Amino acid sequence: MTMAEQAIDFTNPCSLFKYRAFDQYAIQTLIDGKIWLADPKSFNDPFDCMCYIDRKHSDEELLAHLNDCAQSRGDTRQFTLEDIPQERLDYERGLDELEEGVRNAGIFCLAATPFEPLMWAHYADGHRGFCIEYERRADNDLGSTGCSWVTYDDPTFPVFRGLDYFRQGMDVLQRILTHKARSWDYEHEWRLMRMWKGSPGERSYRLNARILSITFGIRMPRRDALTIIRTLRHLTEIKYYKMAVIQGRLALQPHPFHFSEEELDA
Repeated sequence: MTMAEQAIDFTNPCSLFKYRAFDQYAIQTLIDGKIWLADPKSFNDPFDCMCYIDRKHSDEELLAHLNDCAQSRGDTRQFTLEDIPQERLDYERGLDELEEGVRNAGIFCLAATPFEPLMWAHYADGHRGFCIEYERRADNDLGSTGCSWVTYDDPTFPVFRGLDYFRQGMDVLQRILTHKARSWDYEHEWRLMRMWKGSPGERSYRLNARILSITFGIRMPRRDALTIIRTLRHLTEIKYYKMAVIQGRLALQPHPFHFSEEELDA
């Protein structure tokens, strides 16, 4: 773990962090080596993943788009206004699928820092929980194109015209799934995202990223910390820390968490 908060590159971090309460679900996650790809409707921000899509396009705009697409594919076909009624049905169907896909998306939320007091308060049971450090590399899930940082902006929904999605589908989708109001920027959030066509897929997911360390909250009982260490005893490379307040500052700093084999065997 990077010990100096100022050393973190929030736009390209080497590690990503998951704050957790100490409960049966967190322990089971560690035992199984799996994460949960959450439904956006379960998020604490009711505005998360919301957007406005302006579907109103004239027949002439749709016709120009269709012919541009045909030309880019090397297709010699020329669409006419007579084709628009059927093509408009396909257009509407595509936007319906976009909205359904967003509703059914699977998202794993992480943070770029383990030092944020509000994150410990909100997501780690007021420092009675812990924080998992995952390695982020170009060849694992957290370094892939499916993992991106959240952008924070004025509290307005992302607004798109329908044809934006057909022209720049991945950009539009990512913008919807990774846009939040500026008041949330303290989270320095990153998201691992999965999409499914039709019904949602399996939300329990084996993450391809190593656990580098676990940091226990200031108020986490020692017995709970030892339970986690016992659970991950077979992963000998994991480092353990205990968060502490920096003297004279309203800031946090982790210190190595020392334990003995006798304690683990007790």
